[in-house]
Amino acid sequence: MLKKYDIRSSANACKTLVELSGVGISTWEKYVGHEREYRYTDDLVEDVIKTYGQLPKNYLDFDFIYFHVTTSANNCAAIKKYGILVLKQAYLCKESEIRIFLDQHGVLLNLNNGLLTFNGRTYDITFHSRSCPRTGTQEYLCWSICCGQAFL
Repeated sequence: MLKKYDIRSSANACKTLVELSGVGISTWEKYVGHEREYRYTDDLVEDVIKTYGQLPKNYLDFDFIYFHVTTSANNCAAIKKYGILVLKQAYLCKESEIRIFLDQHGVLLNLNNGLLTFNGRTYDITFHSRSCPRTGTQEYLCWSICCGQAFL
């Protein structure tokens, strides 16, 4: 029987976390609030899994369940015209709501070089462990908003 990867609700996400990691929810709860003890949250997750569980050997054993949710201030005009676009394409489309929003707020993306410019400062948004800034910083917020690889 396939395990479910389902993060459509908090309860489903907890079940998925337990199934993926092999770590019980009570153990995960003990680590809530300890994020600052690690350089990155991913390091905390890795530590917990290495100590108490293990990652699945084969992701083909999972049934991935997902859905798309969007909000719109203009009755989905760009979606109706262009369809649902991946994030990079949505940014490149000057009529998309995300592009209009980012432009209105002075957020500029240089997708070829993996850079985000905001308030006169430029941030590396490439997605690799060396580029992820420390959590709790403005740099991290810019990096995480772009989800690194989602735009690139």
